[in-house]
Amino acid sequence: MVLCPLLRLVGTSLAYLENNNMEDIDSILGCYIRALPLDDIITSEKATIGLLALINLVIEQVNVFYGERRPSMRNKLVKRIRLLQELLGMLRQVPVVEGMIPMVFDLVEDLGANKTKKGQSLKSAL
Repeated sequence: MVLCPLLRLVGTSLAYLENNNMEDIDSILGCYIRALPLDDIITSEKATIGLLALINLVIEQVNVFYGERRPSMRNKLVKRIRLLQELLGMLRQVPVVEGMIPMVFDLVEDLGANKTKKGQSLKSAL
């Protein structure tokens, strides 16, 4: 899916050219996003992949507009972050799709507590 990296490219380019003024593309945050019901996502591999693409799109939208200062845009950004939380909650309930690496939350607890010996990699110490 090429849309997400292109969105970041357009946002970064516009921010550079317009001195962080994102008015030309701020309607992207106003667009309505709708996901399939959780039951459909659990039973369909294509719907699960669609959910992953939707999560990626919302993450990119948040990344593009994170520096926005206008209160109306900040409110829209907060709504996108809440949507992202909901979508990630849905993803946690979806069974693993073949070939997909499942998301693991709280993978590393405290790296400071794990002392590595000289010549030992951090991965082998965990």
